[in-house]
Amino acid sequence: MKKLLSTALLATFAFFAFVGCAEHKKEDTKDVAKKKTIIAVIPKINNPLFEEVKQNAKAMGDSLGIIVTWEAPSGVEAAEQSEIIDNLIKYKVDGILISCANSAEVTPAINRAVEAGITVATFDSDAPNSKRLFYVGTNNLLAGQMAGLEMKRLFETKKMAPEKIQLISGNPDAYNMIRRQKGFSETVTPQAISGLTYSFDINDYAGDLINDAVKSNPKGIQFLWGVPAIEGIATTESLDKYVQKGGIVVFFDTSDELMKNIKKYPTVSTIKQDFKAMAKEGILHLDQSLQGKQVMEGYIFDPIVINHLNIDSISTK
Repeated sequence: MKKLLSTALLATFAFFAFVGCAEHKKEDTKDVAKKKTIIAVIPKINNPLFEEVKQNAKAMGDSLGIIVTWEAPSGVEAAEQSEIIDNLIKYKVDGILISCANSAEVTPAINRAVEAGITVATFDSDAPNSKRLFYVGTNNLLAGQMAGLEMKRLFETKKMAPEKIQLISGNPDAYNMIRRQKGFSETVTPQAISGLTYSFDINDYAGDLINDAVKSNPKGIQFLWGVPAIEGIATTESLDKYVQKGGIVVFFDTSDELMKNIKKYPTVSTIKQDFKAMAKEGILHLDQSLQGKQVMEGYIFDPIVINHLNIDSISTK
């Protein structure tokens, strides 16, 4: 297969196969192996922002006495996510929790998994037209609206009207990005938006886009993609200089470095999601559904704005 599953998952199935084939093993050991629930988590991409999801999903799995594996694609490709799902079908995992790189393209694979008896839920980026059981994640329409309102507030503090705003997003086909862009466009007049570009969640390419945006847009930048938040304004030298001169930036997601930036610069803000809740609630409700318990179709969390005014009163953990 082109995409190998995680070593942890393969080792788990190897152990179960060994237990199942050992005719002289104790019966209770065999029963324990059979009853162990396996849930695979598939992020859009294996980047530092999803590390919080990984750690909390595994911690929830440990607390529930189930196995949670991390099956990350090498890039933001729906085809690769679909291949991972097809491999998981072969291995007959019990559940899948996925953040979809492309809602439409991943939907057939999700449906194949459900038809094969696997319970599938989405997190972060949904596939609403698939047979997935539920979505757990941010209210992304609201997130986009909040980003737009925060951008307008920052312009107002400088007694400027919003104009020449450059949007830099991740994957154009990811459902969460589509919803955020819609929300943003509902709060900021289209005439104020000078352009929309996509980084495809490639960090180096995002840096190039940031440099181009800063050079061509001295009056404001709106970021709807989270990865640059890891290094804050130090993502590129041009962005650092831009902010130090009073440039307006609204990030998406958080990092320790970005929190320092927000505390220092009144023109820097961000929109924070609750990745911890996505991970824990996603694993919890998948496990509950596998036990025959009823679950809701959506577990939605409202994002929050973090800015120079409220950063001291808001926990970023």
